[in-house]
Amino acid sequence: MAVTFAVTIFVSLALICGVGREKGRLPMANKLADPFKQEKRIVANYLINYHDIKQQYEQDRERILENSPPPPDGMPRGSTTGNRTASAGIALASLTVTEKWLKVVEELVAGLSVDDKLLLNLKQTHKEYVRGSSVKKLIVMELGVSMRTVYNRWQGILEQGCKLAVRRGLLR
Repeated sequence: MAVTFAVTIFVSLALICGVGREKGRLPMANKLADPFKQEKRIVANYLINYHDIKQQYEQDRERILENSPPPPDGMPRGSTTGNRTASAGIALASLTVTEKWLKVVEELVAGLSVDDKLLLNLKQTHKEYVRGSSVKKLIVMELGVSMRTVYNRWQGILEQGCKLAVRRGLLR
């Protein structure tokens, strides 16, 4: 994020100062920014980290449901809601957004083609190295398609995920 911010500042300064103008063009002015870049990053995060997020969600849900209240002694404790059931309800309500995202991912994956599921599986398997060129080459070799095809398929998956998330009220 810091690198993106620094690049944005550099490009903005170049535009203001007129630095880098060659033959009336700015070096990066022709590239259009993706207006849904942030939304696609959110969807990509849930897709790639689905299993970890689901495991954490289930652990949090179990912890909340199994949290038994201590025996009452009549003395107030802390600044939280006094009613343990209300506290558990509030905590469970905070998990509803994660639950909705998990359902969006499940619905999205159910509608993917076999090749797109394989692409998603490879990205999930190598999630620590998704941005590395060696993993991109591995995915290209595994699928037997070009780098451009992999990129287009991934962008299509992310766009479908964004549309589902908008329908569920998770994105605008």
